[in-house]
Amino acid sequence: APESNQFAIWRTRAAEPQLLGPMRLNVIAEFVDVNDRGQAAGMTGRLNPKIGFITLATAVIWRTGWASVRPLAVPAASRGANPVLLPQLNDINNRGAIVGNVFGLSAPSFSKLRRIDPVVWTCAFGRPR
Repeated sequence: APESNQFAIWRTRAAEPQLLGPMRLNVIAEFVDVNDRGQAAGMTGRLNPKIGFITLATAVIWRTGWASVRPLAVPAASRGANPVLLPQLNDINNRGAIVGNVFGLSAPSFSKLRRIDPVVWTCAFGRPR
């Protein structure tokens, strides 16, 4: 069966999740961390079922009150050096700083890895609630 994902937010273990956007075939959508302010970080992209590689990979952020995720730009140094980019976010702190990596590849295959850039994203989430 093809991969099908959509972002979901659970407020409690018993509550129904808040679904962000439609479920779509061959889409990866995952949050990797949430902080005490209800700000979440993650990634999305399209899975190519023929080669098992994620294309159009995007780092994303979300916060309480937003109806959908918002993209995070990949730093210019990574964009300029690599034709294929895969962001991998890891953690978000209570100030909204996100740490992760950008994998730079010369083609859509992990065997074509050229470099790994460590990245700290600083997000403008607005004033604390």
